[in-house]
Amino acid sequence: MQPAMKILVAALVALAAIPAMTMAPTPANAAGKSGDFVFGLITPLTGAASENGQSYARGAAAGVVLLNQTHGVDGHKVRLAVCDSQSLEQQAVICAKRLVYQDHARVLIGTGSTPQTIAVVPAATAAQVPLFAMCGGGGPYAAGKPWGFKGLAGNPDQIPPAFLLAKRRGWTRVAIIHDTGAYGRDVQKTMQRLAAANGLTIVADEGYGETQTDMTPQVLHIRAAKPDVVMNYAPTVPAGVSIGRKLVQLGVTVPDIVGINLQNDQFVHLAGSALTHTIFVGPRALLEHSSAAPTTNVQRLLAIYLHMYKRPMPDILTAGPVDSMLVVQAAAAHLGASLSNPQALRAALDKVSDVPGIQGTWTFTATNHGPLLGAGITTMVYRDGAWHGV
Repeated sequence: MQPAMKILVAALVALAAIPAMTMAPTPANAAGKSGDFVFGLITPLTGAASENGQSYARGAAAGVVLLNQTHGVDGHKVRLAVCDSQSLEQQAVICAKRLVYQDHARVLIGTGSTPQTIAVVPAATAAQVPLFAMCGGGGPYAAGKPWGFKGLAGNPDQIPPAFLLAKRRGWTRVAIIHDTGAYGRDVQKTMQRLAAANGLTIVADEGYGETQTDMTPQVLHIRAAKPDVVMNYAPTVPAGVSIGRKLVQLGVTVPDIVGINLQNDQFVHLAGSALTHTIFVGPRALLEHSSAAPTTNVQRLLAIYLHMYKRPMPDILTAGPVDSMLVVQAAAAHLGASLSNPQALRAALDKVSDVPGIQGTWTFTATNHGPLLGAGITTMVYRDGAWHGV
């Protein structure tokens, strides 16, 4: 991790470690003391998913700079409040309540895990605070959850590019490996549907438990099935690396396509020889270059990130909080005094249309809070210190 990133993460951990106080009955839509518009970020700065959590934190910090450079939220300066979920569901719920009632967050962003985000939905709903879901599963913003909104490319976005690549390359025999939790079950269901739609055959379908670290049995089954490609959509980097390295160790050297949870620096650094066989799914924006005179949100963010962290933006998780902020900025552009009314803000979010983000273009309706991001998500490899499209 670069020095600038270490400093930011240390500061965020210190901020997020402040104990949650007894919640006063402050209205969820109360303004911060300075009148700033506060985004509350629930993210795992510590625990099993800490690397992903730090990506969300760095992205959110860059997003605040981006919004404040472009008139904030309806003219209000943007501020970020952060709470460390510690990679735990119960702590994620505590964070949601702290951010709303103590830090006066108008919008919540989190949590980096499908089960944890689902757990937070009731708290956000009770407080009438929009929650932008940072997870692959669509449960937090499914029908009947009016306060949940998609904020990160989900399984319907991150899986099709992998299957389209497999079809294009003639990799017809597909092995899939996933966790057995809520995220993994959604991955499994989506992959089974897309395999049939693309004329591909799933020759191995392997699951593993949350605490499992030795993937030998699953990989042996995959090897016996003789696939042309493996789909490795692990929920965390340790699990994804364990699978990738075990595949190589046991002689399975076909392409290993990994999902957005693994498209980051930590996976690249830990994958070892497995990196040669790894194809990533991520935002097309990472294939762009920063501009000396940025004119688009992508160019602005790339320039801001490079200035803040002295390196290019590394992964799609960084983009999730930024897109959520851009959507809120667009929705609130003409709310005026109604900005303090949570119902008015939610109604405005329901009408957001064609907002250019980092992951793609965002459109919400009252009946669809999970738009597909389409061409914004693609496949890529990591070679010579940079991302390259495939």
